Amino acid sequence: MVIYRNGQPIGLTNEECRKIYEELDKEYKREDIRGQLEVREIKLDVTDELILDVEHALGNNDGYWESYWCSIEYAIEEYMKKRGKLNGKVRENL
Repeated sequence: MVIYRNGQPIGLTNEECRKIYEELDKEYKREDIRGQLEVREIKLDVTDELILDVEHALGNNDGYWESYWCSIEYAIEEYMKKRGKLNGKVRENL
């Protein structure tokens, strides 16, 4: 993958992209947890252990993954409808 910084191309390996994704994902989860703590008025440090617990809970949540995959299927269907490529074939063939 190539990204541009200050107009200069920077090549990244798949491993570097994966590491960047993991770091960003961890920071997004940290912010989501902080937001929930603020809403609930709970004073608690957001530790790596807490983030791992959240990741574990998400990984074990079948409803989360079902919603995730249904959302992807829906987006594909809508995309195909917009381009007239669905031809009446819905979920059975996705």
